[in-house]
Amino acid sequence: MYSNVKISCVFLFLLGGLLCMPQKVMTQDLVKKSMKVFDLAQQGYNEEEPKYLMKAIDILLDHPDIKKMNGELPRETGAKSYFDVESLYADANKLTPFDANKVLKKRLEKLGERVERYRLQAMGSSDEDSKVENDNYFIIPEDEKSLIKHYGQTEVNVSIRKGSGLKLSIYDDQDHLLVKNHSAKEEKTVSFNTGQAKFIKIIIRNLATDPIDTHLIIETK
Repeated sequence: MYSNVKISCVFLFLLGGLLCMPQKVMTQDLVKKSMKVFDLAQQGYNEEEPKYLMKAIDILLDHPDIKKMNGELPRETGAKSYFDVESLYADANKLTPFDANKVLKKRLEKLGERVERYRLQAMGSSDEDSKVENDNYFIIPEDEKSLIKHYGQTEVNVSIRKGSGLKLSIYDDQDHLLVKNHSAKEEKTVSFNTGQAKFIKIIIRNLATDPIDTHLIIETK
């Protein structure tokens, strides 16, 4: 019944009428929540406002299926991951002023207890069966980020947001181009089957004249 269901990770539209198994695929609702995490964390760091980081943490704690990328791309010094719960919490603490009101301090304290429980649970879990991974990458003009991912034969959706000047290309282990997307849209999604490839290489290149803080989502089926 479910074998023919195809889930498309298109960001701005909710596709109705799809049947899916929640334990195996990411729902559109979860996609939207991961987008919200990115937007809140980005705002929190840009404005140095801990309340936005705390809201991002709340979503990640409430939805542990929103995973940080396993095998992340190299980061510039000081660059932050918007999907690392412990890092977000540490920075929320740093950004909270010493003379903050009692309500904010109490909320931060309670959130810390939840983060610790999350950390302990994560120690006993594995990301090997994770169907969806997220992370953010700051890419300067004419630079690129590349990431190698190992999968069995499966269908994969790769999506990037927040980057009309980005070029997304996917290669197999023989350096054959599987798919690319160089449209002018802010959101780009490519879908493909890995076939017999031992690994795939994802390349995101910034062809714009300004740096881009982009959101990468990988969904496997």
